[in-house]
Amino acid sequence: MTAGSSTLGGATSRKDGKARALFWTLLDVGGSQGLSFLLYVVLTRILTPEDYGIFALSLSVVAVTNIILFQGFADALIQREHPDEDDCSTVFWINFAIGLGLGLLLLAAAGPLAELYGAPLLRPVLQVMSVLCPLRALVSVHSALCRREMRMSIFAMRAIGAYLIGGAAGVALALQGWGVWALVACQLVQAATILVVMWSTIRWVPRLRFSGLAFHRLAGFGRQLMLASVLGSAADKVDNLIIGLVLGPAAVGYYSLAMKVFQAVGLVTIQPLNLLVMPILARLAHHKATFSAEYVRLVTACLAVWLPAVAGLGVLAPVVLPLAFGPQWADAVPVLQAICVSCASMPFWALSGQALSALGRPDLYIRLAAAQLVLAALAFAAAAPFGIVAVGFAWAAVSALLVPLNLATMVRATGVRPHGLQRSALRLLLCAAGMAAVMLLLFRLVPHQPWLAAITAPFTYLALLALLLPGYPRSLLRSARHALPLPGKA
Repeated sequence: MTAGSSTLGGATSRKDGKARALFWTLLDVGGSQGLSFLLYVVLTRILTPEDYGIFALSLSVVAVTNIILFQGFADALIQREHPDEDDCSTVFWINFAIGLGLGLLLLAAAGPLAELYGAPLLRPVLQVMSVLCPLRALVSVHSALCRREMRMSIFAMRAIGAYLIGGAAGVALALQGWGVWALVACQLVQAATILVVMWSTIRWVPRLRFSGLAFHRLAGFGRQLMLASVLGSAADKVDNLIIGLVLGPAAVGYYSLAMKVFQAVGLVTIQPLNLLVMPILARLAHHKATFSAEYVRLVTACLAVWLPAVAGLGVLAPVVLPLAFGPQWADAVPVLQAICVSCASMPFWALSGQALSALGRPDLYIRLAAAQLVLAALAFAAAAPFGIVAVGFAWAAVSALLVPLNLATMVRATGVRPHGLQRSALRLLLCAAGMAAVMLLLFRLVPHQPWLAAITAPFTYLALLALLLPGYPRSLLRSARHALPLPGKA
């Protein structure tokens, strides 16, 4: 074999590896989110908006601790070119100590937070959910190693298994009248299941060692990434916290359900690529032109699947939400439609944090996350007195304002040329808008058959895509063929 053919074979192998990783990531996120959606369809028909609001408030607090454990020192292992045993064991013990500390802090803060929100039930819920902090710390390094090696089949196993077992426990307890505690138990069982799956499949055991050299080697990147991730997570959760203070737990319940449906679309369309951004781009950090081209390709792929999904969701919301969750959740419909206004903007900033981290510039990620938190806090505080629909529009406005900030940062950091991306985005937006217009027309012509609009939507979008971006549908199909684990493929 010649050197040239060897290089070509290596490139093909890497391309197939990325596509295969994307397939398993899609299965992981799609399967887990599908199960999660079915679980919440069942539970929200049993539980009240107040129950769900209390749970959403507690989850907003716990989510920040989750970010600290998974996107700080653990992600530094992904960015590092050759992590060794000292690196992995040191990160494990750091994260375990952080997890224990966060759990104790949450235990102590539960009472004051319950008084602040005027929700006595929030105190015991937060106290029990504090157990999640050390449980999740125990799998943070295993998850990072799994992502680094792009072994996404293991991620699919642990997520689907956790949702099946945890969901069964949650539904059983909800039917027995446990209320919000059914949701809490579901979270605990899921965390325990993930712990068992990750430790039994990733054959790595931490050593009883702590390396000061490894700590200092990883701390610069890890601390900055952790700070950026905490700021970003706070920006994502500040809406629930402000709504709880101004409007109460029931309003949090309606808003959280709308946001969960919206985020479920993002987890299926954006999150699979977001999980692969750092392991893919970290290997291209020293080749700016290739890095920039790959980043543009990833954002364009996000737009291609995100825009039609969210546009269709906004049109179908008046049918989907009452049908799936019951008529008692009708107040969530206009909130979801308001949030869906942001459909054109989110992919422009959703991947930039991981891309900047892969480039070794978490300092820029910190600035963007801080700007997002400030914008979100100001917008939600101003909108909350006018109701949860106003908060939904505020979310869409913040998303739009983040686009120029993120694009300008990426241009400075990577030299990425946004003009080609913007042209493709405009055409993709026209395709999604045309699809939504056809759906609305069908709703008006045959109002009692919404399934007709849902069925025709993907065909309309693909037809418009073939017209405005002629080569792109074929490119997507080729990527899908590379991703599918067909028999006989090497």
